[in-house]
Amino acid sequence: NRFMQFERKLSWGHTLPETEMYRTILGGALRPHPNLQLIINNTIAELNGAEKKGYMVLHARIEPDMMRQNVRVCTDKRVMNMTDIINMLYEKFPEPPVSAVLLVFSRDIIENEEANDKQDDDFHKLNSHNLKILNELRENGMWGGKVKVVEAGSRMVEESGNDFYAYYYNFVGSIVNFFIAVQ
Repeated sequence: NRFMQFERKLSWGHTLPETEMYRTILGGALRPHPNLQLIINNTIAELNGAEKKGYMVLHARIEPDMMRQNVRVCTDKRVMNMTDIINMLYEKFPEPPVSAVLLVFSRDIIENEEANDKQDDDFHKLNSHNLKILNELRENGMWGGKVKVVEAGSRMVEESGNDFYAYYYNFVGSIVNFFIAVQ
């Protein structure tokens, strides 16, 4: 696919004109504010753990608004059940490949759906199941507790003590998640 070819060009150090523009953007123009960079760096250090085994980012698109979208492309391939997604990871990696997993999702949307007792469709029931699994993962970890599970993004910036970040927590949280994911 074209993205993979382009990504290989970037990682192999090609200096083609089209790759230089992206190097400039990713290396300079899109730098986060120093306060955000500190949050990102601290999170990455925490995710890497003492053994420096690295981390995995899991962006499971399991929010109810995603479930309800009538997407004609890949609809039959979407996996919306968090248990199924986690089981696929365990199947692919029988032993823990990392020391931590960063879960990226919109907790607000999922919890708002859970609180909406007017909804009682299959999506609402699946949302309830997914929220339960997400909470269990955060509490108990993965691979039998060997791998820590962390939520960053929105929740982290809300708790940062910065009023601006707390007010725009959803947007700023997305920025934090992006930079953690691409490190």
